[in-house]
Amino acid sequence: MDILLKNGQPVLIRHLESGDIQNLFNYLSSFSDATKSRFGPYSFDFGTVQNICNNLQNDDVMRYIAVEGNVNIIACMLFKQGMIEEDKNRYTARNQFYDYHNSVTYAPSVADAYQSSGVGGAMYLQIEPQLKKKVLSILFYGAVYRQPTKGQ
Repeated sequence: MDILLKNGQPVLIRHLESGDIQNLFNYLSSFSDATKSRFGPYSFDFGTVQNICNNLQNDDVMRYIAVEGNVNIIACMLFKQGMIEEDKNRYTARNQFYDYHNSVTYAPSVADAYQSSGVGGAMYLQIEPQLKKKVLSILFYGAVYRQPTKGQ
């Protein structure tokens, strides 16, 4: 999928692939401390990046990247099936319950140089229809997006 940034620059949106290890490591390593503090659930060491890229089919995380010039990763979005334990505990304490199979936790990140470029929003809009086919609720770090049911 191709998108255009606010400045007209084309960017490719695609799934993360096993060959993206070095590019993903470079992307994560380029984050400022402020950006690193907002992104999770993964650490930024090379071994973790290798594990992410080598286990693409073996877990419940959907991984998308935005690529500039077919090489440089400028944004990454992870969608984990269900909820991370911290969110599950927080929602349970509020008497809010979500079905594992119909929920995902959303972890977006954007390279410092591309923050406010429109890449995050445009990327999400391209991915959202695929998610809606798979799940009913998307959890955004403590807020909930719920796909409308018929009649709403």
